[in-house]
Amino acid sequence: MDEDELIDAVGRRAGDRELPPRASSADVTAFEAVVGHRMPQLLRRLCLEVANGGFGPWEVLSLTDTDDWFGDFLGASRRP
Repeated sequence: MDEDELIDAVGRRAGDRELPPRASSADVTAFEAVVGHRMPQLLRRLCLEVANGGFGPWEVLSLTDTDDWFGDFLGASRRP
């Protein structure tokens, strides 16, 4: 499976779940400045092309606080 197929598969797997909007290029750049290095290419594309979080094992990964899907600790959950 190539990277494009993975991006499509993640988008399909999200299905009808409400996800935050996609991250902007500015969000990615700001995040990379904070962590001090570039994001892995696949993760970068997922954030830019699928959503700014809401997918993954805990469904909370996001580059910015989206008010719904944000967590910086193991086991974070969707905010009420």
